[in-house]
Amino acid sequence: MRLALVALSFLPLSFFGPGKPDKYPPIEDHFDLHWSTQMGSASFRSNVIVTNSSLIIGSNGTDFMDYYISDKKSGVYTINRKSGAIMHHFANEPLGDMDVTGLLLYNNRLYFGNDNEEFLCTSLDGKIIWRNPASGDMEHEPVLINNAGVPQIVYATETGEVKAVDPATGKAFWSYYVPEFDGWKQGDNRALFKVKSYFSNTYAFFTKPIVIDVSKDGVLDLVYHTYDGRLFAINGASGKKLWIHDGGNGTELALVQTGTKANPTISFFAKTFDEKYNSTSHLVTINSEGKQIVKIDLPGSTFGMGVNSLSLDNLFIVARDSLLEIDSKGSYKAYSRSNLYEDVDYFGKNVIEERNGYESLISNRAFSYKGDNNCVVILNQHDFANYENGFVEIYSLTNHKVMGRFGLPKPSEFPPMIADINKDGYLDLLINCYDGYLYCYDLKVKP
Repeated sequence: MRLALVALSFLPLSFFGPGKPDKYPPIEDHFDLHWSTQMGSASFRSNVIVTNSSLIIGSNGTDFMDYYISDKKSGVYTINRKSGAIMHHFANEPLGDMDVTGLLLYNNRLYFGNDNEEFLCTSLDGKIIWRNPASGDMEHEPVLINNAGVPQIVYATETGEVKAVDPATGKAFWSYYVPEFDGWKQGDNRALFKVKSYFSNTYAFFTKPIVIDVSKDGVLDLVYHTYDGRLFAINGASGKKLWIHDGGNGTELALVQTGTKANPTISFFAKTFDEKYNSTSHLVTINSEGKQIVKIDLPGSTFGMGVNSLSLDNLFIVARDSLLEIDSKGSYKAYSRSNLYEDVDYFGKNVIEERNGYESLISNRAFSYKGDNNCVVILNQHDFANYENGFVEIYSLTNHKVMGRFGLPKPSEFPPMIADINKDGYLDLLINCYDGYLYCYDLKVKP
């Protein structure tokens, strides 16, 4: 086998078919880099808190999975908006998996969970005010709800617990557990649970819920979408289950609120498979009682759904080769953004491949680019023609076409954030890459 490999190395590239296309021009050749700072990797569940002087963001550190005793880069970072300098770095104790993703700011306090099965409340400079043991890792941004004048911080764990606590004390108001819950509860042996959790991967509650008055009784409720395709509606005042909708194992993570304020609905994306395992994608809409009311077949090319959305007049969500626009009735339009290239498959056959990445992410707002005031940034986590790279594209919502594509320093899964980051009166693009750097680029336009 070794001789065969050596012989193959002397064959011309044309023997294998077309070569890889060029990498996209670096983004810094088109947009000036204000600053970059090393803070570890952020995920698609990460959010950025913007204060008057700083950015606050959680970090997964050097690795998304901590196989070692500690990762000094993980925790929470406070970063100067103008210079990118790190002002504070905390919640990164030397023992345990201190990866942090979602953060909530309330009353000048930070609330967040980590992968060390803890939920914390800290000051803005990192002083721990209270710390609760949790039933599992926490991946998404906590949410604040207020029912009957009582504020509650709600968070959920991968093992299947949703919990509401008092923001001031951390005292629990209620907990809800999925039927098959097998995590830690108060009174259980914590040491045995910690050993067990190290060897397990559980994916019950992984992304931020939709906060909505499901029962139309004046109480804010929570709707979660789990990795196994179920939707859970939970009463925000009591923690009682309102309903469970089984979307099927072929669901995408994206969950969007549709309908109107008077008649809210929830839409998500699902797949069904025939006897030959050919798939059909669907846009499914359920009502506030968890009952399916609409199921629309999507084009066969619409797959690799993104995990965030942008709400303007309608909702926009990115698939691998298209952009979907969804109205309040749950109807959609699909616009192609396909990006094909020639390649050679495993068997040496010439094939046409899609270059865009799976689970693309859309920016938090539109901006002006080349005179078009209705453009967005779409992140492709990987460049499938040059997999060690990622890239962004600028897409016109006016003309429904790609205006340009620009290479990133490394792949990324961080939701592109557009804002006046450095407070100079012009919009910037903030993005984190797998090299552990947070980059701030000048978009050169006013808000």
